[in-house]
Amino acid sequence: MSALELKGKFIKLLADVEDAKMLEQMFAYCLALASGKHPLADFSPDFIAELEGAIADSDNESDLVDNEEAFKMFRQWAKD
Repeated sequence: MSALELKGKFIKLLADVEDAKMLEQMFAYCLALASGKHPLADFSPDFIAELEGAIADSDNESDLVDNEEAFKMFRQWAKD
């Protein structure tokens, strides 16, 4: 994908976000990346390894829960 295409997709992504708090977080993250500071630099290597493992696990589609089931689980959790 070309730089121009990536910029267009990035602008579209930003335009679709309505939550000001989310936009602030995205902006701070992008500023950190642009300044050469890795956003995860303040975390321990163990935490980063755990995070990477969780991300890899999330790619496993057999573990997906449909939206209705997720809300059922959430409601049950909120009651407890």
